Amino acid sequence: MPYQSGSGDASGYNPTMKISNSKLTLTSDEAVFCEVPTAVDAYVTLDNDVITAPSGVLAYVHTNSNWSNSNEKQLFLSLKNGTYTGALNHDATGNISVSLDANTVWQGTINSDNNTNTDADTVVVNGTWIMDGASYPDVLIINAGGKVYTNGYTLSYTSLTNNGTLNTTSTGVTGIDEVATKAKSTNGKVYRIDGTEVDENSMHSGIYIKDGKKIARF
Repeated sequence: MPYQSGSGDASGYNPTMKISNSKLTLTSDEAVFCEVPTAVDAYVTLDNDVITAPSGVLAYVHTNSNWSNSNEKQLFLSLKNGTYTGALNHDATGNISVSLDANTVWQGTINSDNNTNTDADTVVVNGTWIMDGASYPDVLIINAGGKVYTNGYTLSYTSLTNNGTLNTTSTGVTGIDEVATKAKSTNGKVYRIDGTEVDENSMHSGIYIKDGKKIARF
């Protein structure tokens, strides 16, 4: 939890956290992996990590929810060398800038509640972003080699720089179309995107196929 108090006598520096080469699993179904209740900007880097958050929320920024003042601060999140899953959300005055390096896959959403403020949510993609719900960043930058797959969900932005791939229909996951074909029957069975059948009652967060349709579990 990168944190600095919002009280009048608080002082200090922007909180910074880096986690590398680690495997972290939350046991709570409600807990956010990275919570940022801060009166200053926060910087978080995940590098070659395996993060499991059953809540489906990778980070949440609430800069104004716990105080009567207006902070309008930001989380700068850097995702490197791995596959990360989870939503990035904030309250009405917080915002998030996330960057994906070339060796990173992120499956998730940003600002899915479409909270607006004076600053901008920014996504910089050098790797792969697979959406599993509606996303409302202000700025989307897809650099050369970067790929964004909306998976048919709403993607709304005010500024787009696209030197890579923006696919508005596919998931970008190898074989998912074949899995969807396999699951087109209406027998109610549920499959992972790799084609493995799963018990619907034991599904964790992620993308699944049921009756030929993609569904997201958070």
